[in-house]
Parts: sequence; structure tokens; C-alpha cells
Amino acid sequence: MMKQNLDERYMDLIKDIDFEPVFILGLHRSGTSILYKILASTRRFNVVTAYHVLHYDSLLYNHLTGREERAKREFDEFLREKKQMDRMIDRLTISADFPEEYGFLLNRVIPSRINRKNLPLFVEMCRKIQFISDKSKPILLKNPWDFSNFIFIKKMLPDSKFIFIHRHPLKVINSSMNTLRILLEEKSVYSELLSEIVKRAHENPLITIAGKLLTGKLSAMGFVILTEFLASSTRYFTKNIHRIRKGIDYIEIKYEELCKHPDETVTRIFEFLEMEPCKKSFKEFIKPRKLKIPKEIMFLKHYIHTRLRHYFSHCDYDIEPYDI
Repeated sequence: MMKQNLDERYMDLIKDIDFEPVFILGLHRSGTSILYKILASTRRFNVVTAYHVLHYDSLLYNHLTGREERAKREFDEFLREKKQMDRMIDRLTISADFPEEYGFLLNRVIPSRINRKNLPLFVEMCRKIQFISDKSKPILLKNPWDFSNFIFIKKMLPDSKFIFIHRHPLKVINSSMNTLRILLEEKSVYSELLSEIVKRAHENPLITIAGKLLTGKLSAMGFVILTEFLASSTRYFTKNIHRIRKGIDYIEIKYEELCKHPDETVTRIFEFLEMEPCKKSFKEFIKPRKLKIPKEIMFLKHYIHTRLRHYFSHCDYDIEPYDI
């Protein structure tokens, strides 16, 4: 939201800042957001927030000059004025402190994964957040675009740890399609601030029409494209997961387990991270909705299962999805 880089004069302050990155990675709509929100609520981590992304060039300046809380308050007031208090796509309440994806910072047009070109920006972001937060805490990060990028991340950032979350593929496809439909049909000021592509889609009738054709309930093409995207990402995961150490470098959980047993699942995560267990209960974060898989996805379930057989097998999912 700030065009002028007010942090430029303070960059020497962060050049020696260390950080321990913990990544939450999973397919889009696999439960990364709710897990991020749950872990952020423990206050055991420094997390990337909407404020960090949208005020990136003034984070140090605001912190050092006492303007941080004012900037957050103004952003929250802006959301209230626009009558947008949730993300619309999943009804999660948003504010300046909402845990957000760092991919929106790496590329302002389309969310991006970490690569050699933007790695310095990612490292700079982590150092900034550590500097203005509690330096003794690990930094918790979330970005579904990096689900099929963990080997590169581990190579560039050897101290990285990964929390992989999985969800039944039919549920992922259904939720992803619903998300795309909402973004195309309903104007979201918050989404437009984060990603230029959303704003462009709303301003360009051709993009909107093409998007609606692909996501229409009578169109199989959109589901096929989504399936092929998932097939590529999950194939990378299943072929490369053995290259990092289970229980040391990574842990795997299921969205279904998180919903049914949130406290036990979070305890497992803290044990993996060698952190003291959190005594609070997380059941209040879980608001189960029994969403029936639409017939157009069930019609393609055998095709989806064939293309994602490796992932179904790795996660021990049946072709028929769970209720959650």
C-alpha cells in the first residue's frame, strides 16, 4: 500500500539477522490457511501477515518510528469501510494481523514460489519480520505454490523444516473450483490488494468470460486443467519426498485428522519441532461443513484417481472422499 520505500535507510540493521524457517506446504485448498491460523494463535512463531505484505516497504520505518499500530488500525478501518471482514473464499476473518501467504509479496501480479531471482527478497522479508518481532521465535511461513518446490528451498535454506498437509483430492478440486468461481463473480477489495491479476480479471470482460466458461458447472475442461495441475505438483512431491528426512526435516498431517483431532494434531507438530506442547484447545477453530461433492466431479472421479494414483496411494486415500 506504500509506494515509497521508507525502509531503504534502515537496511543495514537487518543484514545479520538470523531466522529459522518453518514452512506449511500443501495443495491449494488443502487446509494450509486454517493450520496457519491455528499455529499462529499459539504465539510461538513469527508469522507473515497481511500488514507485512501490504506495507512491506515501510515495516522497519513504522516499527522504529512508532507508526506500526496506527498503520494496522488504518488498514482495519479501510476493510470496515469496504464492508469486507472475511476472505469470501472461506469466510476466514481478515485484519491487518491475518496470517497471509508470502507468495503475494514475491510477485505482485500472480503469487509466486521461491526461485533464485526472488530468493534475496524472501530472505529480506524474513529478516525484516524477525527484526520487528520476537527474534527468539522461528518464522512460520505458508505458500501453496511452494508445495512442489521443497527440494530447492531445502538446498537454499538448509535449516528449513516443513509441515506438509494433505486433503482428499476430490475435496481439493471441489474447493479450488469454488474459490475460482467466487473470485470471478464477487469483487474482493482484499484480493485485489494482494494480487494484481484479480483486479485485472474484474476489469477485463474477456478474462471474466473465459474464466466463467472454464469454471462453469457444465464444463469439464476446468476440472481437467485443475487435475493436471495437481498431478504435476503431487508427482513432484511423491518422487522427491524421500530426499529429505521424515521426522527431522518434515512431518505430514491430513486435513481430515486436523478437523477430527485438532489438539492431538497440533501436539504432533510441536513434538516434531521440538517445542513445548501448547496446552490450549484448538477445537474452536474447526467449523466442519459437510459439503457434498458435486456430480460433475464424481463423474470424473475415475479419471482423477488415475491421474493422481500416486498421491492417493501415498496418502492412503480411497477413491471416495471422507465427509469432511
